[in-house]
Amino acid sequence: MLGDPEQIRLIARRLAVDATQLRRLARQVAHAGDVEWRSPAAALFRARVGERADGLRCRADQLEAAARLVSVHAEAVQGARQEVLRVAALGAALPEAVGGALRAGGRR
Repeated sequence: MLGDPEQIRLIARRLAVDATQLRRLARQVAHAGDVEWRSPAAALFRARVGERADGLRCRADQLEAAARLVSVHAEAVQGARQEVLRVAALGAALPEAVGGALRAGGRR
């Protein structure tokens, strides 16, 4: 992913927000398993609800990991961009530096 580091950071923040929302949803789903009745169907229902809540928490973990990686990438893009600008500035100053050195060398 290339581009504007701020836009990349925005994506990382969105991923983190989505992870938080997914965790909230996982808690709500888990509470759906808090049923009073006792029967084989109730046990199966609780098991399935638990599986779904676990799956949502797992996806939230993955989104959080992705948010961290995208954030690290934004910092890398920022650093690369700064380095490119530094090298470009050196390159822009090179003709003057070479010309000055040639002029100074011709006066010897």
